[in-house]
Amino acid sequence: MPKNLEGKRVVRRRAGEIPPTPPEELDRLLAMQEAGDVDTSDISESTGRRRLVRDADGDLPPRRSVIREAVHSEMGRRGLSNYALWKAAKAYAPTISETAIGEFLKGQRSLGIALVEALLSALALEVVPQDLDRHGPGTAQGREVSPTRSKVDGMIQFLREGSSEVGTPPIPIGAPHPAMFLIAETPIDPTITQWGGAAEVACDIEQVTRDATAAGLPPVPQGWARDLGEFRARIVLADGRKGAIYIRRSLGRYGEGPAAHHRLDFIGVSPLGR
Repeated sequence: MPKNLEGKRVVRRRAGEIPPTPPEELDRLLAMQEAGDVDTSDISESTGRRRLVRDADGDLPPRRSVIREAVHSEMGRRGLSNYALWKAAKAYAPTISETAIGEFLKGQRSLGIALVEALLSALALEVVPQDLDRHGPGTAQGREVSPTRSKVDGMIQFLREGSSEVGTPPIPIGAPHPAMFLIAETPIDPTITQWGGAAEVACDIEQVTRDATAAGLPPVPQGWARDLGEFRARIVLADGRKGAIYIRRSLGRYGEGPAAHHRLDFIGVSPLGR
């Protein structure tokens, strides 16, 4: 209908001037009302869609976002506030605002690729393709989920068993070593999360061998070195999380010279928390 009625003829009628409904039309309507069942065969079946419900302010619920959920999850694990995330993200995107982050986390706005990458970098999160042949999905609350992966610096302390008696703490082997961890976490249910991954440890294997002998392990033959897979270990990550690990395999030396790293494959044997 045109909004501008200028030059148009407007017809006004009083209620008393509207003719009444004919009796035959009223009879037809009453007959339809009393007929009972209505034939709905020509109405298509519902496809299972659910109608969106607006909140008290008239806003629609936010659309589901895998990235937003991953950011929320990682913030919860680390105990980070929106302000702390904003401060960390500014190192990667100086123009990002705390308001934009807050609205993104509430699902009230979207962010450009550069700002999303800043959030992921600030939380040491990576976007990786699902590889179901190598990492089968877990289940959480009846739905399939893929592991959440993070790359984070930290320290690793090798240990040896102190005693076979229950409750005897393990004995440290030398000093902790810097390491880079790639950690995969898979929620099983609201209370259990399996985790594990790989690490590149900056350590001198000959020094570790000497430290192990000093800690009470039997010496190895001249010219031999310890395999890092022989030890237990605990890790402390740069974000404050820590946990005990079981080293499944020592993957050998990576790189040459004094900056060489030794790679590990491990699984977590305690909750990864603060």
